[in-house]
Amino acid sequence: MFCSKKVVLSIALGQLISILIAGTGIFTTELVIRGISFPTTQNAPNYLLLCFFIIPLLKNKGGYENSFWKYAILGLIDVEANYLITLAYQFSPITSVMLLDCFTIPSVMIISKVFLKANYGKWHTVGAFLSLAGLGLTVVSDVLASQEENAEYPQAVKGDLLCLCGAALYAIDNVIEEVICKKSCREEWLSGVGFWGLLICGVQIACVEREAFDPSIWSPAAGGCLVGYIACLFSMYNLTSVLLKISDSAMFNISLLTSDVYAVLFFVLSTTQAVGWLYSISFFLTMTGVLVYNRQGSATEHIKKESGHIDQESALSTTEPNGGECNTPAEPTKFAAVTV
Repeated sequence: MFCSKKVVLSIALGQLISILIAGTGIFTTELVIRGISFPTTQNAPNYLLLCFFIIPLLKNKGGYENSFWKYAILGLIDVEANYLITLAYQFSPITSVMLLDCFTIPSVMIISKVFLKANYGKWHTVGAFLSLAGLGLTVVSDVLASQEENAEYPQAVKGDLLCLCGAALYAIDNVIEEVICKKSCREEWLSGVGFWGLLICGVQIACVEREAFDPSIWSPAAGGCLVGYIACLFSMYNLTSVLLKISDSAMFNISLLTSDVYAVLFFVLSTTQAVGWLYSISFFLTMTGVLVYNRQGSATEHIKKESGHIDQESALSTTEPNGGECNTPAEPTKFAAVTV
């Protein structure tokens, strides 16, 4: 019965994360419609909130297992990934951004194969190929749409390229996060990335987004959209670290499928435009590819087994009495090779 509870909890968390991801896209789209596009400023409050995870980390672990400066590199990757994806909404529709974000999956495959010695089978390969084919059609669809007279997104190709670059950075981010969450402590990842992410955002805002603090460009509606975005993003970061600790990347990837569905539903219900036939084909190919990929299960399951930690089945029942979720590792977490 415990196993069934774990599965139900994993599915519930996955769907909640999926809704939150769709929510970040929806709120960003609404901000762009109101003429506000400050990607770094938009993401900075999330890193401020993540910094507070250092409190349970110090209480339960007494400090960081990994060198704190390494999180400066990870923070930079995370900040720029969020920056590129958020900026993409200025040039591309939410449907394209959400679907192209799936480029993270084949990117993760390459990174995991090189650094984590992931064991990929034929279904993983077939699924990745189908997903890439679908993503390619998405770009073609946006190219054709941008060439139409009075196109709503004339620079959609630029947005697509920004999204693909952001997804590649997300892949690096996600691989390292999975290693840390499974081998060590999710609070360490969240607080480390939060601290350095906030510092990097501060420098970036001072250099290129100082006009974001002009009160004349903000309205109550825009402020509400910003608060909604921050709430969705912070919750997504928190719950993703929980899901990766009690489940695996296969469940995580399957859960993200529905965020694209939610984005398409929002697009159809909030605009008078219909989803193009070429996009429909690319959506079908991408979703089929991800489903096929996940048919074979996680290719990085050996990480958890090699770490000497408790298994996934017992992860839910070993929370420390004081509420901490950090596990004492059998050996120091090794993710330095991934950051090279």
